[in-house]
Amino acid sequence: RSGKFTAGDMYGPCYEIENGSVVRKGNFIDSDQLKPKFGHKFFRNSHIYQELIKPKNRDLVALRELHAAIIEQADKELRNNYGSSMTVLLWPEAPFKEDLANRGIATVEVAPWFPDLDKYDEKYRIPYDGHPNDAATSVVAGPLADYIRKKAEE
Repeated sequence: RSGKFTAGDMYGPCYEIENGSVVRKGNFIDSDQLKPKFGHKFFRNSHIYQELIKPKNRDLVALRELHAAIIEQADKELRNNYGSSMTVLLWPEAPFKEDLANRGIATVEVAPWFPDLDKYDEKYRIPYDGHPNDAATSVVAGPLADYIRKKAEE
Protein backbone atom coordinates (compact mmCIF):
# COMPACT_ATOMS: atom_id res chain seq x y z
CA ARG A 1 0.00 0.00 0.00
CA SER A 2 2.93 2.36 0.31
CA GLY A 3 3.59 2.22 -3.43
CA LYS A 4 0.62 4.23 -4.75
CA PHE A 5 0.22 1.70 -7.56
CA THR A 6 -3.54 1.17 -7.40
CA ALA A 7 -6.57 3.38 -6.90
CA GLY A 8 -6.96 2.03 -3.35
CA ASP A 9 -3.43 3.06 -2.47
CA MET A 10 -4.40 6.71 -2.45
CA TYR A 11 -5.95 6.05 0.97
CA GLY A 12 -2.82 4.18 2.11
CA PRO A 13 0.03 5.53 4.21
CA CYS A 14 2.37 8.02 2.58
CA TYR A 15 5.97 7.60 3.76
CA GLU A 16 9.07 9.58 2.87
CA ILE A 17 12.72 9.26 3.80
CA GLU A 18 13.97 12.25 5.78
CA ASN A 19 17.53 12.40 7.11
CA GLY A 20 17.88 8.64 6.61
CA SER A 21 14.71 7.77 8.54
CA VAL A 22 11.26 6.73 7.36
CA VAL A 23 8.62 9.30 8.28
CA ARG A 24 4.87 8.92 7.80
CA LYS A 25 3.36 11.92 6.05
CA GLY A 26 -0.31 10.99 6.41
CA ASN A 27 -2.10 9.28 3.54
CA PHE A 28 -1.46 9.79 -0.17
CA ILE A 29 -4.86 11.39 -0.60
CA ASP A 30 -3.79 14.12 1.83
CA SER A 31 -0.40 14.72 0.22
CA ASP A 32 0.60 16.65 -2.88
CA GLN A 33 1.99 13.46 -4.45
CA LEU A 34 -1.31 12.47 -6.05
CA LYS A 35 -2.68 15.89 -6.90
CA PRO A 36 -2.56 16.88 -10.55
CA LYS A 37 -2.57 20.59 -11.33
CA PHE A 38 -6.35 20.61 -11.80
CA GLY A 39 -9.34 18.39 -11.20
CA HIS A 40 -7.78 16.26 -8.44
CA LYS A 41 -11.08 15.11 -6.97
CA PHE A 42 -12.54 14.35 -10.40
CA PHE A 43 -9.54 12.62 -12.00
CA ARG A 44 -8.00 10.62 -9.14
CA ASN A 45 -10.18 7.53 -9.75
CA SER A 46 -10.29 7.79 -13.52
CA HIS A 47 -8.76 5.21 -15.82
CA ILE A 48 -6.88 7.98 -17.64
CA TYR A 49 -5.25 9.13 -14.40
CA GLN A 50 -4.42 5.60 -13.23
CA GLU A 51 -2.95 4.49 -16.58
CA LEU A 52 -1.37 7.61 -18.05
CA ILE A 53 -0.65 10.31 -15.51
CA LYS A 54 0.25 8.45 -12.33
CA PRO A 55 2.81 6.04 -13.87
CA LYS A 56 4.83 9.00 -15.14
CA ASN A 57 5.18 10.14 -11.54
CA ARG A 58 6.70 6.81 -10.41
CA ASP A 59 10.39 6.66 -9.73
CA LEU A 60 10.77 2.91 -9.31
CA VAL A 61 14.32 3.10 -7.96
CA ALA A 62 13.24 5.58 -5.29
CA LEU A 63 10.18 3.45 -4.55
CA ARG A 64 12.33 0.33 -4.05
CA GLU A 65 14.58 2.35 -1.75
CA LEU A 66 11.54 3.55 0.21
CA HIS A 67 10.13 0.02 0.54
CA ALA A 68 13.50 -1.29 1.73
CA ALA A 69 13.72 1.58 4.25
CA ILE A 70 10.21 0.81 5.56
CA ILE A 71 11.14 -2.85 6.02
CA GLU A 72 14.42 -1.88 7.67
CA GLN A 73 12.55 0.38 10.11
CA ALA A 74 10.12 -2.44 10.90
CA ASP A 75 13.07 -4.78 11.49
CA LYS A 76 14.66 -2.26 13.90
CA GLU A 77 11.41 -1.96 15.84
CA LEU A 78 11.07 -5.74 15.96
CA ARG A 79 14.64 -6.09 17.27
CA ASN A 80 14.32 -3.25 19.81
CA ASN A 81 10.86 -4.17 21.12
CA TYR A 82 10.86 -7.97 20.89
CA GLY A 83 14.48 -9.09 20.56
CA SER A 84 13.77 -10.77 17.24
CA SER A 85 14.61 -10.04 13.62
CA MET A 86 12.64 -9.97 10.42
CA THR A 87 12.89 -12.37 7.51
CA VAL A 88 11.20 -11.33 4.27
CA LEU A 89 9.72 -13.89 1.90
CA LEU A 90 10.61 -13.01 -1.67
CA TRP A 91 7.98 -14.21 -4.10
CA PRO A 92 8.94 -14.75 -7.74
CA GLU A 93 10.00 -11.55 -9.46
CA ALA A 94 10.53 -9.70 -6.17
CA PRO A 95 12.51 -6.65 -7.24
CA PHE A 96 14.47 -5.66 -4.17
CA LYS A 97 16.45 -8.58 -2.79
CA GLU A 98 19.72 -6.64 -3.02
CA ASP A 99 18.15 -3.55 -1.42
CA LEU A 100 17.18 -5.65 1.61
CA ALA A 101 20.49 -7.51 1.74
CA ASN A 102 22.37 -4.19 1.75
CA ARG A 103 20.35 -3.24 4.83
CA GLY A 104 21.05 -6.52 6.63
CA ILE A 105 17.51 -7.90 6.23
CA ALA A 106 17.32 -11.68 5.90
CA THR A 107 15.38 -12.96 2.90
CA VAL A 108 14.06 -16.32 1.75
CA GLU A 109 13.26 -16.91 -1.91
CA VAL A 110 10.20 -19.11 -2.35
CA ALA A 111 10.58 -19.73 -6.10
CA PRO A 112 12.54 -23.00 -5.60
CA TRP A 113 9.59 -24.40 -3.64
CA PHE A 114 7.29 -24.27 -6.68
CA PRO A 115 7.52 -27.41 -8.84
CA ASP A 116 5.78 -25.64 -11.72
CA LEU A 117 7.19 -22.13 -11.46
CA ASP A 118 6.64 -21.60 -15.19
CA LYS A 119 2.88 -21.56 -14.43
CA TYR A 120 3.21 -19.24 -11.44
CA ASP A 121 1.17 -16.38 -12.90
CA GLU A 122 -1.78 -18.50 -13.96
CA LYS A 123 -1.86 -20.89 -10.98
CA TYR A 124 -0.55 -18.91 -8.03
CA ARG A 125 -1.54 -15.26 -8.40
CA ILE A 126 -4.83 -13.55 -7.63
CA PRO A 127 -6.15 -12.34 -11.01
CA TYR A 128 -5.88 -8.58 -11.57
CA ASP A 129 -4.19 -8.24 -8.18
CA GLY A 130 -0.84 -9.99 -8.43
CA HIS A 131 -0.63 -11.16 -4.82
CA PRO A 132 -0.12 -14.87 -4.06
CA ASN A 133 -3.35 -16.86 -3.86
CA ASP A 134 -4.38 -19.76 -1.59
CA ALA A 135 -2.63 -22.31 -3.78
CA ALA A 136 0.64 -20.35 -3.47
CA THR A 137 0.43 -20.18 0.30
CA SER A 138 -0.28 -23.92 0.40
CA VAL A 139 2.90 -24.61 -1.58
CA VAL A 140 4.97 -22.34 0.67
CA ALA A 141 3.56 -23.47 4.04
CA GLY A 142 5.52 -26.72 4.44
CA PRO A 143 8.96 -25.51 3.33
CA LEU A 144 8.50 -22.30 5.32
CA ALA A 145 7.66 -24.28 8.48
CA ASP A 146 10.81 -26.36 7.89
CA TYR A 147 12.85 -23.17 7.45
CA ILE A 148 11.48 -21.70 10.70
CA ARG A 149 12.18 -24.89 12.64
CA LYS A 150 15.75 -25.01 11.29
CA LYS A 151 16.36 -21.35 12.23
CA ALA A 152 15.00 -21.99 15.73
CA GLU A 153 17.51 -24.80 16.20
CA GLU A 154 20.47 -22.56 15.29
